[in-house]
Amino acid sequence: MSIIIGIDHGYYAIKTAHCSFPAGLTSYGEHEPYTRQGLLEFGGCFFVCGSGRQPIQRDKTVNDNYYLLTLAAIAKEIRQRGLPPECSVRIAAGLPLTSFGRDKPKFREYLLNAKQLRRPERPISRNSAVGYWSTFRGFLKILYRNKLIHSNVNDFLEKIEPEDVIKDYLSVEELYRLAETPCKIPVLKTASLFSCLTSLRISDILTLRWEEIVDFAAGGKCVYTVTQKTKTEDIIPISDEALQLIGYSPEKTGLVFKGLKRCWTQYPMKEWIRTAGITKNITFHSYRRTFATLQAAAGTDIRTIQSIMAHKSITTTQRYMKVVDSNKRKASNKISLIRKD
Repeated sequence: MSIIIGIDHGYYAIKTAHCSFPAGLTSYGEHEPYTRQGLLEFGGCFFVCGSGRQPIQRDKTVNDNYYLLTLAAIAKEIRQRGLPPECSVRIAAGLPLTSFGRDKPKFREYLLNAKQLRRPERPISRNSAVGYWSTFRGFLKILYRNKLIHSNVNDFLEKIEPEDVIKDYLSVEELYRLAETPCKIPVLKTASLFSCLTSLRISDILTLRWEEIVDFAAGGKCVYTVTQKTKTEDIIPISDEALQLIGYSPEKTGLVFKGLKRCWTQYPMKEWIRTAGITKNITFHSYRRTFATLQAAAGTDIRTIQSIMAHKSITTTQRYMKVVDSNKRKASNKISLIRKD
């Protein structure tokens, strides 16, 4: 079992998500003390944690005190979480504000060479590093805005340039093939094809309710939903074929894809895709790319596509909010699962 434990190494207290104890440390050498409270045994020696505090010092690695306190914090956190005593632990530690200037370039280089948590033999992608670096820079900007640091250090940070990555999507022929191929989990097949026809994300598919399928002002039906990823409200037009696919009826209530589990989008879905003779690396998110790509190939205006896909950052909202409903309604019927002669 591999877990991540965040530790705040303070002078007065050591803190984790579920516990906090004074940072004092008393060494008893090889002699076991009378108390068992806060007792740490390491390297044949005994230490009692939790009495007093550590002296203020610039470098917390000048001795083993914080190393020993870290071990105690890990043990306490594992116990609080009710986990087995033998775990693979990754430590998330805070960085003092005064260290930003010295360590910013090191952090950038770390991201460019970091390994995946679940597959440590593989590095993270460059675009993942771009995202982490952007989050870090955004945090620095917040610190500067709130006057917690004296200068806007973002002005001096070198960017990590993203790389263009061609991600897989289904062609029209592959979509036909997938629609014609049986799946061991019928609700998974229905949800996947529904995503291809509507562009809805897996998070929205899992929470979609029949009550959210309502009349569309431009005709037909639409989904009134709060997009789980962006937490914004949007209206997604639903084609007649998509409604037929899910067996829509105005009397139905509750979840549309009742019983669907996110974990099925891994092995069960990939097995179904392979059975259809498709060798591309297709994930559930690929269905959104399929929707956008096939809409563009069908001649749908890019602004209409973006509006249907509910990209709701401030920029995209301002750019695409004027798309007329009639264009969105027509676009929703351009993708089909049925071959046309």
